[in-house]
Amino acid sequence: MSFYLGFTLMGLAAYGLVAQSRSQHARQAARRYLVWTIAGEMLLFIAVVMLAQQHNGALTFSALQSGTPAGLVMLMLLIGFGIKLALPGLHLWLPQAYAVTPTPAVAVLSGSMINAGLLGWLRFLPAGDTALVGWGQVLLAAGITGIFFGAIAGLLQRSPRQLLGYSSISKMGVLTSGMGAALAWPETAPVVIAAVVIYAAHHALVKGALFLGLGLVEREGLRPWIQVGLVFLALALAGAPLTSGAFAKSVLTSSLPGGAQQLILLLAASAFVTTLLMVRFLFLVRRLRVSKPAPLPTESKTAWVMLLAIIAVFPIVIAQAGQLMANSVPVFLGILLSLLVLLASRHFPVRITTRPCRPLARDIALRGRHGIRHLADTVVPAMETLDSAARNHSERFRQ
Repeated sequence: MSFYLGFTLMGLAAYGLVAQSRSQHARQAARRYLVWTIAGEMLLFIAVVMLAQQHNGALTFSALQSGTPAGLVMLMLLIGFGIKLALPGLHLWLPQAYAVTPTPAVAVLSGSMINAGLLGWLRFLPAGDTALVGWGQVLLAAGITGIFFGAIAGLLQRSPRQLLGYSSISKMGVLTSGMGAALAWPETAPVVIAAVVIYAAHHALVKGALFLGLGLVEREGLRPWIQVGLVFLALALAGAPLTSGAFAKSVLTSSLPGGAQQLILLLAASAFVTTLLMVRFLFLVRRLRVSKPAPLPTESKTAWVMLLAIIAVFPIVIAQAGQLMANSVPVFLGILLSLLVLLASRHFPVRITTRPCRPLARDIALRGRHGIRHLADTVVPAMETLDSAARNHSERFRQ
């Protein structure tokens, strides 16, 4: 119960972080976040009550993990915690919230709080239970979908904040795939879960630092030392060699069983698409313009530099030989493709409109309205002409 109460309090308290700026967009984003959060909390509450009933009123994790959850309970646990993890279809609160939340708050949302959903799965799902193999396949499918959905949607963004938001969806797909592998191959669950926890810690540090660095750019402009730090963080998130990303991805892939070769290839492909995302992010950051620079205190800059130092040092301290050289091929291919696209855009410039794209539903509604209006403009005069002709014919017939 203490876990549930703490998880609920954390989710509800974040409403104030999203609505902090008090603008109309912030209030809309906060309301949407609150609706999704309350829906998730209600599902989790029902799941906890049903678990307690299933275990004769016991409310300890050791008792809850001693048996296989019922199918409906399992579904509610996956959805309830999946909302916090922003799984595809459950992510609709995230992009708008990340766009309006102040930088320090969005660093917390994207770094620590989004990983709370993974902690919930680790607490409630009995690892190593052979009866959950099918649910592991479901999580694998959801995770792989999230990896590439987040990457593709992120590449289409024109705001660096929203790009980082969709990259979080992609990275949560990696964590979901790891949790799915732990359930799908129960014999390797302890090793896979340990690797997933390491990857989650890496993502929390790097993504939080990326948002804090973006906040420095939004306040002061792109200074050379900030740009160097952002390039380092982008490489770390992509999993470039000699970074925490390479270490985390190496530990995760090495923990998977021999029958998971397709998953290993897909994780390598995720490093490739994340590299493309990070190049796009750096490109968008360079185009940011600050109208009225407002320098931050020295303490804020010092804290960010210290965070960069922690991210740079901790994999070197704990990594074993060869674990820092993973992902070299997909990251290199991602950088190479990005350079080719940039060179091609210079030789063959394409004019891209800056007008924001309308949502598909709104576009269909507008087209339908125009079509109805055109139809009315055409049909009404024709009907009036036919009515007039009918009246003339009727008068002639009477005469």
